Amino acid sequence: MDSHELDLNTIETLEAMEYAPYYHQWILDEFSKYIGKTIVEVGSGSGSISKKLLESNPSKLFCIEPSEMVFEKLSSNLESFKSKENLTTGLNPLNCYLSDAVDTLKNEKVDTMIYINVLEHIDDDEGELKIMHDCISSNGHILIFVPALQWIYGTHDKNVGHFRRYYKKDLRQKIEKAGFEVVSIKYFDLMGILPWWVEWH
Repeated sequence: MDSHELDLNTIETLEAMEYAPYYHQWILDEFSKYIGKTIVEVGSGSGSISKKLLESNPSKLFCIEPSEMVFEKLSSNLESFKSKENLTTGLNPLNCYLSDAVDTLKNEKVDTMIYINVLEHIDDDEGELKIMHDCISSNGHILIFVPALQWIYGTHDKNVGHFRRYYKKDLRQKIEKAGFEVVSIKYFDLMGILPWWVEWH
């Protein structure tokens, strides 16, 4: 699996996103009815979304973050939060790619896999979807949030390491090709398309 190495721009973006709790909560609220008790969050960054997942006190939470630079901060943030909130969750931060964790996750009966602003950073996204299929239980859900509409791909996307943006049709085809059934797929914030295009083109 190929992906962009994190550069300083990407790290600064991750740090900035720590201060966007309402944005993260809005996304998780959209996913809420599909979130189970054994969760894998891929691309956890410094743990902003992971903390919100911990608040529901799942049975287990696997937080996968391949960047060594970011992983140290992730582990520290999550352990501190878990201790402060007296949570009993089986917390498992993993400094690796999903492909390196397949054998571990196959034995965990994973019912939820979450990719929030991550899949667009992975060159071989179809390969990643197939790995997801190998890791999740037959009645589980993958929850994916990605930037939409390739025609507005611009300098910001390139600077933060996006390989692409997605049309619903293309994402659906890739998901189904990997062996999943699509339950729901939709666009958000269509009113923001024009301002985005003007800003980054």
